[in-house]
Amino acid sequence: MGDFFIVSLAGIAVGLIVGEILYLLHKYLPTTPQIDTALTLMAPYLMYLLAEEFHFSGVLAVVSGGLFLSFRSHSFLSYRSRIQSANVWSTVVSY
Repeated sequence: MGDFFIVSLAGIAVGLIVGEILYLLHKYLPTTPQIDTALTLMAPYLMYLLAEEFHFSGVLAVVSGGLFLSFRSHSFLSYRSRIQSANVWSTVVSY
């Protein structure tokens, strides 16, 4: 029972840490909409793979990191980046 909570909390922590790192990259490095879109596509994979590398919950890492980044996206993504990312994600997630 204790292992479940450790794996869950550590997965959430990994997602938030990776989300914070990506947030700082977006915010302080000069980026273009293409770079921003590439980083938003790579973010869930980085979160998942890093969490799974340490045998933590990759799904909770992606969910927590994604919520963190989406909550703060207005402060680091330009309107062009948001439009381009939304179009790319709608293509990637299309049914």
